[in-house]
Order: sequence, then structure tokens, then C-alpha cells
Amino acid sequence: MQPDTMDDEQVAEPLTKADFEALARFRFGIRRYLRFSEQAVRSHGLTPQKYQLLLALKGYPGREWATLTELADRLQLRHHSVVELVNRAQAQGLVHRTPHPTDARAVRVELTSHGEQAMAQLGALHRDELRRARTILTLPDWGEPADVPRRPVRVRRIYDQPAADDGVRVLVDRVWPRGIRKEVAAIDEWAKDVAPSTELRKWYGHVPERFAQFEARYRDELATQAGRNALDHLRTLAKGDALTLVTATRDVDHSQAAVLARLLTEPH
Repeated sequence: MQPDTMDDEQVAEPLTKADFEALARFRFGIRRYLRFSEQAVRSHGLTPQKYQLLLALKGYPGREWATLTELADRLQLRHHSVVELVNRAQAQGLVHRTPHPTDARAVRVELTSHGEQAMAQLGALHRDELRRARTILTLPDWGEPADVPRRPVRVRRIYDQPAADDGVRVLVDRVWPRGIRKEVAAIDEWAKDVAPSTELRKWYGHVPERFAQFEARYRDELATQAGRNALDHLRTLAKGDALTLVTATRDVDHSQAAVLARLLTEPH
């Protein structure tokens, strides 16, 4: 099968010989690091898949456990594959399941003391290898892409006092916030088309444990034609003045506004 060809307009500028050498060097560094990792974990009686599971748990942001759904997103595996992987790791005494404190339908997966010990040893080995490989695993310096905003994109609650340096304030909720009159809201634009679908918003219910899956599904919605158009409009705004995304959500770090802020600062 022939690979899909890229339109000429997708290539911003031609690569030099040095650019290709940098790409090849970085790719070589990745392959060498992955080979080292596989050999290291197998020497400790683990498979690479189990090590990735333990690392996902130990390195989960803000806590030392994760749900099966969150692990599926982190490992980019199907749910049933994660269940089987956790079962094998649990049989080896590396992880255990505990009831979720707020969601009876979910369980928490945590490291055991044996799993903690394995991660301490393997983590040190991988850190030291990365230190040795830093010269070939350094990202090439090609400067900032033209489509990345020069200023950070902020996220604020609509109920908070606006700041003088907020710049353009855009509401990114699909439903107008309660208790705020439109004529007095400090909003320059209401971009309801960029908000999550009603179905996704109701499913999420602002349950933090669902946020990883919510973000993945929200990004899928934004990958549609309508989603891309709405997101491109925000990108245009972000290239000018400072941009602040406004939401009524109480937990802004686990909101669609936080997802949008990340997307707007990623090259596309």
C-alpha cells in the first residue's frame, strides 16, 4: 500500500541535511533506550508491559494509584487488555486492587511493596541511562512553530474577578453559566461550538477519575471538521492578544478549558 502523500502546503519549509541528521540521531537514541529498557526489566523478572504498567502507576500525576480506565488511556491499550495485564501483575505480587472511595463501579490499582521496590531499582537504572544518553536524546532546536501562541493561554472561572492582563476572554462552556447576566459578563466571545457535546459533558459529570478518558474523547470530538473549525478560531485569537479561556466549572484543572489550553499550545 502506498503511503498517503502530504500536500505541499503542509510542509512549512524544506529540511536541511543537518535536520535529517538530527532526526536520525534522535530516532537512534529512542531505539537504543528502548532496547536498554527491555533488557533491564527482563533482568529483573518483568516484561516491558508490566514495567510500563508500574511506571504509569508510580508516575500518575498527583497520586500513586489509577483506575483501569485511566491506565487504558495512559498505556494506549484497550480496556480488556489492561484488565489482563493488571491480573498478571497482581498474580506476581506487583499490584493490588482496592475499592474506589467515591465510585462503586471503579477500582483503584496500586503498587504493592514488592512493586514499589521493583520501581525504585528500575527507576534508578532508567534515570542513569537517560543521563548517559542525553546528547542523542536532546530534541533538535528548530525554534517555536509559527502556529504556537507566543503567550500562555490562561484558564479562569467566570465567577472570578477578571484581571487587567486577561486579554481576550472567551467563554468555552456550551451552557451559559448560572447567576451571570450576559450584559454584565466580562466576556468578549462565547465559543459554544468548541465545547464538549452534551452527551460527553453529562457522561463526564466532572468526576476527576474520568478526566483522562474525557480528554481523549473530547480531543476526538475536536478532530471532526466542526471541532477543527472551532479550534482554529481560538488559535487565531491566541496569535494576537493574550487569551483567557473562561468556564463555570469549579475544578478548572479538570475542565474542557484546561484541555483547550493544552491544545492551543501544541504544534498542529
